[in-house]
Amino acid sequence: MPPPLCNPVAAEALFPKLINMEAEACRDMAEELFINKNIDAALYAIKTARLKNPNLPGLDNYLSSYMVHKVAVQTKSWYLVLGIKDHKAGEDEIRQSYEGLAQLFYPDECSSVAAETANLLINEAWEVLSNTKRRQAYDILMGYDDYNYNNSNNRSLYEELALIGRNLC
Repeated sequence: MPPPLCNPVAAEALFPKLINMEAEACRDMAEELFINKNIDAALYAIKTARLKNPNLPGLDNYLSSYMVHKVAVQTKSWYLVLGIKDHKAGEDEIRQSYEGLAQLFYPDECSSVAAETANLLINEAWEVLSNTKRRQAYDILMGYDDYNYNNSNNRSLYEELALIGRNLC
């Protein structure tokens, strides 16, 4: 009797299992890389897992949680953390983006080690951007809007700026 891998039927049955095992190994490696604070390598590993088996459950959630961290570290922009490119986005767009990400990182949906802190990041972004005064103060802090600092009506925003500045560091 020929060895199992010489048998085309046996090899064909084994191939999907091997591909799935490789994808799971890449996913597990991505988690280890993220734990070791190597976000770029974690992103590469999770993208490799998606290439090997796009049907492996949860990979998109893992990828999204890593991306939230990468964007937060590189840009320090709450808009970009929520996936919003225009700082003049309306409240509805901000809410929809937040709610979509919140569903991705819900503990039952994403078992990635990055999900909990990604959820904290999007919640902080939501706290700032959903509150009109905090958002206005944040926009000033980030240099998004021209603003008259000498206007006495705007002095309460200095307190908001100080609070937001502490949270960004």
